[in-house]
Amino acid sequence: MGYLEYSFLATAGNLADNSNSGPIQNGIGKQDWTNFNEADDYSYANNGSYTKNSRITAYRNGMLIWGTEPATVNTVQSLKISTENKSSTTTNSISTYLQLNNVGNVPVNYSDLKVRYYFTSDGTPSLNFYLDYAMLGNSNVKGQFIKINPPLANADTYLEITFPNLSKLYPLSGIGNIQYRIAKQDWSNFNQSNDYSYHNGSSPMSENNRVVVYLASQRVYGTEPGAGARVGTELTEPNLSVTVLGNPVRGTELAVEVRGAESQPLRFQLTDLQGKVVSERLLEVAGSVEQQRLVVSEGVNGLLLLQVSTPIQRQIVKVLLEK
Repeated sequence: MGYLEYSFLATAGNLADNSNSGPIQNGIGKQDWTNFNEADDYSYANNGSYTKNSRITAYRNGMLIWGTEPATVNTVQSLKISTENKSSTTTNSISTYLQLNNVGNVPVNYSDLKVRYYFTSDGTPSLNFYLDYAMLGNSNVKGQFIKINPPLANADTYLEITFPNLSKLYPLSGIGNIQYRIAKQDWSNFNQSNDYSYHNGSSPMSENNRVVVYLASQRVYGTEPGAGARVGTELTEPNLSVTVLGNPVRGTELAVEVRGAESQPLRFQLTDLQGKVVSERLLEVAGSVEQQRLVVSEGVNGLLLLQVSTPIQRQIVKVLLEK
């Protein structure tokens, strides 16, 4: 989102009455020479000859003297992941093509982005990340493996992809293809059928909301494994204590008290029984006794699941919301 601005040097002199600048002919191209879609460009006019265009604006000394500026719109921050599986269900190399697109109307910092692909390591050998191709340039894409403790449903590890060397991902653009492989040190097989982010039959590339995107430590796309756990499931590690203050909950605010997460990052995620996130919050560092309030929109009620987690502990609590 932006504009091209023309200006004139003082040496050009003055624009006389009833005269014009003469033709100004230029082209605009992307660095990778991919196509534009001019149909959604505010100033675009499909004319075969010179015609007045009030959607191109002119200014004198900072004041608008010709044309109409585009109307302001609400800020929309929205990212989307698509993947294409390139290996069989049983394989010694998890081969995936991945694309990240900014489908909102504001730029995001590449350095704030983290993309997480969840899978089961199927054994103890160490894992290797092979980056075969990245349109951004292989040196601009980094990958590391993170073990999940305790393991989640269909995931005990995730591959985290980052972009530390780039500036901004602009609206209505994408990173292009990232083609990578995951393999074990001993080249033994994976069974992808129980991998959370595995997208079976996704050829050609299609959206995959089981690959998760974080922006500045906030999840902005995808559903983490475990978020859609069944009612009655409790995954609890010792010392993490979660108490809903008043259950059933009446109104639009849910009060929670957490103990046993002192000095750790603490995530709250409230979902319905289909796994849809209705409220969430992330604390960088929790206190010894942490009390937080989660706001729920007016249309949400009934039985919900509250997942509270640190990097090493997790608990799921059933919550009844009555309005």
